[in-house]
Amino acid sequence: MTKSGMLSRANVGGLGTFDILISYMTTQCAMGIVQAVLWTLVAVFGFGLDITGPLWVYILICILTTTCATSFGKQIYILI
Repeated sequence: MTKSGMLSRANVGGLGTFDILISYMTTQCAMGIVQAVLWTLVAVFGFGLDITGPLWVYILICILTTTCATSFGKQIYILI
């Protein structure tokens, strides 16, 4: 029986499961931060979206949502 999953191939290469999960979460969170800032700037300055309250709080909520979604997705992946 051959294993063809990414995790199996990475384990053969000497990487641990924790290393793979942390690197995946780091890259996803970094891209989420870029997307949150980019889309906020486009919405506010490009389309004239009115945000009640400070702009940095809105961006912080978007970043926290991205981080939580990434963490939740990885926890489900571990359980399967």
